[in-house]
Amino acid sequence: MRYIGNKENVIPRMYEILIHKGIAGRSLFDFFSGTTSVSKFYKRLGYTVSSSDFMYFSYCLQKAYIENNSTPTFERLLPLPIVSPLKSCASPLDRVIAYLNELEPEEGFIYNNYTPEGTYHLSQPRMYFSNENGKKIDTIRQQIERWKNDNLLLGNEYYILLASLIETVSFYANVAGVYAAFQKKWDPRAIKPFILRPIEIISNRQENRAYHADSMKILNQINTDILYLDPPYNERQYAPNYHIL
Repeated sequence: MRYIGNKENVIPRMYEILIHKGIAGRSLFDFFSGTTSVSKFYKRLGYTVSSSDFMYFSYCLQKAYIENNSTPTFERLLPLPIVSPLKSCASPLDRVIAYLNELEPEEGFIYNNYTPEGTYHLSQPRMYFSNENGKKIDTIRQQIERWKNDNLLLGNEYYILLASLIETVSFYANVAGVYAAFQKKWDPRAIKPFILRPIEIISNRQENRAYHADSMKILNQINTDILYLDPPYNERQYAPNYHIL
């Protein structure tokens, strides 16, 4: 995901510096988790990871990538007749993703607020997503919520599906990097048909924890060897830049 200050490309170098300086430990608290790139890196190394962020979309990613430690089985969902034709897919997650991709598009919040057709009445109709992709996003998002409300998703299955949608949306958004404004001409990738992609499931058998909170208020609850602080380095707020997610 394109994200202000994302450290994904420099994390290995950061880790090398810690090792070179003899800074060791087996647990890490990612204070401003964002897209969870730092948390994921340390989770793969076997660290016990705690992560926190004020934004709810980040919390969804944290629950799916960091707190979740098992491959989803969707045991309540897959026996349903509507999903059973997808048995040829490789895994339960792949089967559910395939089903969501086959749903008929329906108009909803994203279509009505962030596509040209949905905002035709404005002097400048919004071009965050193409009309069809806006409908696909709405369809998938609403189906995930219906499954949750019907108690068909167990554990972190809900967040795994939400994280898959959040991550996929970034590949089809007609923005330069943040959602504060849309581009006035279509980016070629924004007009490609929307195809939901499953996220990677990471397991390290540690008791990892995700928090949707002001990290300062939970600091006393976290027992950690390494505290990773990566605050915003200007006054620009992240919420307005990523409001759609």
